[in-house]
Amino acid sequence: MTGRSDWCNMSAGALMADTEYKHRQNSVALSRLPKEEFEKHRGEFAILIDGKVCAFRKTNREALTEAMQKYAGHHFSVRRVEPQPVDVGFLDLANYNR
Repeated sequence: MTGRSDWCNMSAGALMADTEYKHRQNSVALSRLPKEEFEKHRGEFAILIDGKVCAFRKTNREALTEAMQKYAGHHFSVRRVEPQPVDVGFLDLANYNR
Protein backbone atom coordinates (compact mmCIF):
# COMPACT_ATOMS: atom_id res chain seq x y z
CA MET A 1 0.00 0.00 0.00
CA THR A 2 1.19 3.46 -0.79
CA GLY A 3 1.72 5.46 2.38
CA ARG A 4 0.85 9.11 2.71
CA SER A 5 4.53 10.18 2.53
CA ASP A 6 4.90 8.29 -0.76
CA TRP A 7 2.13 10.38 -2.28
CA CYS A 8 4.22 13.52 -1.82
CA ASN A 9 6.86 12.08 -4.14
CA MET A 10 4.45 11.01 -6.90
CA SER A 11 3.66 13.03 -9.99
CA ALA A 12 0.06 14.13 -10.42
CA GLY A 13 -0.44 11.57 -13.21
CA ALA A 14 1.05 8.73 -11.16
CA LEU A 15 -1.07 9.70 -8.16
CA MET A 16 -4.24 9.73 -10.29
CA ALA A 17 -3.37 6.33 -11.78
CA ASP A 18 -2.67 4.90 -8.32
CA THR A 19 -5.95 6.29 -6.98
CA GLU A 20 -7.93 4.95 -9.95
CA TYR A 21 -6.31 1.53 -9.53
CA LYS A 22 -7.26 1.41 -5.85
CA HIS A 23 -10.86 2.44 -6.60
CA ARG A 24 -11.06 -0.34 -9.19
CA GLN A 25 -9.61 -2.84 -6.70
CA ASN A 26 -12.29 -1.82 -4.22
CA SER A 27 -15.05 -2.06 -6.84
CA VAL A 28 -13.92 -5.57 -7.72
CA ALA A 29 -13.98 -6.54 -4.03
CA LEU A 30 -17.57 -5.37 -3.75
CA SER A 31 -18.58 -7.17 -6.95
CA ARG A 32 -17.12 -10.42 -5.57
CA LEU A 33 -19.16 -10.30 -2.40
CA PRO A 34 -20.90 -13.66 -1.86
CA LYS A 35 -24.58 -13.57 -2.86
CA GLU A 36 -25.76 -14.15 0.72
CA GLU A 37 -23.60 -11.28 2.03
CA PHE A 38 -24.74 -9.05 -0.83
CA GLU A 39 -28.41 -9.68 -0.07
CA LYS A 40 -27.87 -9.20 3.67
CA HIS A 41 -26.29 -5.75 3.13
CA ARG A 42 -28.17 -4.57 0.02
CA GLY A 43 -28.79 -0.82 0.22
CA GLU A 44 -26.16 -0.30 2.92
CA PHE A 45 -22.78 1.35 2.40
CA ALA A 46 -19.56 -0.64 2.33
CA ILE A 47 -16.21 0.71 3.47
CA LEU A 48 -13.51 -0.76 1.20
CA ILE A 49 -9.73 -0.62 1.60
CA ASP A 50 -7.02 -2.37 -0.44
CA GLY A 51 -9.54 -4.50 -2.31
CA LYS A 52 -11.27 -5.70 0.87
CA VAL A 53 -14.65 -4.96 2.40
CA CYS A 54 -13.93 -3.69 5.93
CA ALA A 55 -17.39 -2.78 7.20
CA PHE A 56 -21.01 -2.06 6.31
CA ARG A 57 -23.01 0.90 7.60
CA LYS A 58 -26.67 1.85 7.16
CA THR A 59 -26.03 5.37 5.84
CA ASN A 60 -23.44 7.07 3.68
CA ARG A 61 -22.76 9.54 6.48
CA GLU A 62 -22.04 6.75 8.99
CA ALA A 63 -19.72 5.01 6.52
CA LEU A 64 -17.81 8.17 5.62
CA THR A 65 -17.47 9.26 9.25
CA GLU A 66 -16.12 5.87 10.29
CA ALA A 67 -13.78 5.62 7.31
CA MET A 68 -12.33 9.09 7.95
CA GLN A 69 -11.85 8.36 11.66
CA LYS A 70 -10.54 4.79 11.50
CA TYR A 71 -8.72 4.82 8.18
CA ALA A 72 -7.28 8.34 7.92
CA GLY A 73 -4.11 8.19 5.86
CA HIS A 74 -5.31 5.16 3.89
CA HIS A 75 -7.02 5.15 0.54
CA PHE A 76 -10.61 4.05 1.07
CA SER A 77 -13.80 3.88 -0.94
CA VAL A 78 -17.39 4.01 0.25
CA ARG A 79 -19.84 2.33 -2.09
CA ARG A 80 -23.53 1.54 -1.87
CA VAL A 81 -24.20 -2.19 -1.97
CA GLU A 82 -26.33 -2.51 -5.10
CA PRO A 83 -26.17 -4.37 -8.39
CA GLN A 84 -23.72 -2.78 -10.81
CA PRO A 85 -24.45 -2.35 -14.50
CA VAL A 86 -22.68 -4.85 -16.71
CA ASP A 87 -19.99 -3.36 -18.95
CA VAL A 88 -20.57 -4.72 -22.44
CA GLY A 89 -17.56 -3.01 -23.96
CA PHE A 90 -17.17 -0.14 -26.35
CA LEU A 91 -19.43 0.32 -29.34
CA ASP A 92 -18.09 2.62 -32.06
CA LEU A 93 -20.73 3.89 -34.48
CA ALA A 94 -18.52 6.41 -36.25
CA ASN A 95 -18.44 6.34 -40.05
CA TYR A 96 -14.74 6.27 -40.94
CA ASN A 97 -15.40 6.05 -44.71
CA ARG A 98 -16.48 9.66 -45.19
